[in-house]
Amino acid sequence: TIPATDTPVPSVTPTPSLDIVTLPLQIESEDGWTLIVESIEQLPSIDTDTKRYRPENGIFAVLTGTLGNFTDENECLTGDRVALVDSSGNQYDMNADLLDALKSKYDRDYPGFFLGQCLDYDATDETFLVFDVPERSSLALKLNDTSVHIGQMEAYQPVVSLETPTALPE
Repeated sequence: TIPATDTPVPSVTPTPSLDIVTLPLQIESEDGWTLIVESIEQLPSIDTDTKRYRPENGIFAVLTGTLGNFTDENECLTGDRVALVDSSGNQYDMNADLLDALKSKYDRDYPGFFLGQCLDYDATDETFLVFDVPERSSLALKLNDTSVHIGQMEAYQPVVSLETPTALPE
């Protein structure tokens, strides 16, 4: 027989489950606009030729996707109609300087604050949005008066496609 020992048994503390971000994510506002978020990039800073922007709230979240105008008129969506909202109700609006700073990196149009992103009716176009948000927060995307739950930023991991390697010729 094996003698009993007084070795302490480590206690297991359950880890809270993360609210996983699942993409693509689509939101449709009641007035006919749609936004399909295809990817989220988290940036610790945004560097331009003349300035480095640092987030005040924790991290820059850049959402890329497709914007659609399914109203009955040619219209423009302005940046003040899109926001991220955390579970406590704090709203994080876009910043025009950050949008301008990232325009060349993403090579897409965006809903600016003067004219906005203009689309003919029944048209879609690539877009990007940038927000300064807390790194550890559960967020919802707000488009006009409609919102859809995204999930927790710290839980988001981009999906990596693993292709089967091609055999080298002998």
